[in-house]
Amino acid sequence: MLFLTYTFEPTRYARDRPEEMWEWMQQRELWFYEGLAMVRGVTWSVEIAPILRIHHFVEFDSEAALAAYRSALADKGRDRAWEARRVEQDTWYTITGKTIQYSPPVGMGFRRRIACPPPASHSA
Repeated sequence: MLFLTYTFEPTRYARDRPEEMWEWMQQRELWFYEGLAMVRGVTWSVEIAPILRIHHFVEFDSEAALAAYRSALADKGRDRAWEARRVEQDTWYTITGKTIQYSPPVGMGFRRRIACPPPASHSA
């Protein structure tokens, strides 16, 4: 597995309008990745200290899929309407980092399902 990762820092405008920012980002994800079948999936995480940063992971099966993604974005960028919509991102965030990461070559990692204790009963 291959991950193209981005780190975003919200602009002052976005920090003053967090609900609008998250709504815009949800809508952007829908149209931005439309037709990009080489993208296996995307995930997000938010870092809150010392400043708000948003981490975005775009998942691919291979380097060939990443290359196809980059080529497809270049093609989409030639469409003026699509590109005008894409650069709306500058209103909402600044990209402060970009990396490519690979999964380990063997299966590693786990998730635990934590059982919540039942609510405490209150005696009268």
